[in-house]
Amino acid sequence: MLAALAVAATIVATLCAALILTAALPGAPGAALAAAPAVAAPAVAAPQKTQAQLRALREQIERITQQVSRDAVQRDRLSAQLRSAELSVAQAQAELDRIGREYAERSERRGSLGADRAVQQRALEQQRLALSGQVRAAYLLGREEPLKLLLAARDPLRSQRLFTYYGYFCRARAREITDIRAEIIGQRDTSRR
Repeated sequence: MLAALAVAATIVATLCAALILTAALPGAPGAALAAAPAVAAPAVAAPQKTQAQLRALREQIERITQQVSRDAVQRDRLSAQLRSAELSVAQAQAELDRIGREYAERSERRGSLGADRAVQQRALEQQRLALSGQVRAAYLLGREEPLKLLLAARDPLRSQRLFTYYGYFCRARAREITDIRAEIIGQRDTSRR
């Protein structure tokens, strides 16, 4: 593009130099008058030819100028598209980074929940074993345990204390059963997530 402008400028400079040289032909004043009829016809044709070349050159310069303008408009449009594409890529990269961080956080959370679940499973198993021992002992004592305590007691104050302790023991056993059920339900809910 710039090379075409340089060529056009060179052509214009050459044509201008040719016009100046033809206008100031050196020679004697008498010789110029004597040769006037013979030189007049080519001299008239030379300026017309030079004018035609000048017009052609101006048209070429105008075409090149228009092409340069079109190229500048296209360059600006392509630059805007490039900027838009770069912004889209930056936004996509930011979104990808956010998703990667979120994935890492969830993976870490999942690992932590797995470790917590293993700890809870071991604690639940220990509670089950303890409760099974208590249930076995209650079964061996039979259903009549409170009645046996009442009939076997010789001291009413001692019997009352034993009944109170027995009530504490039964309520604690019921709480343990409720806690184990809640723990099992909590583990099921955690594993579903």
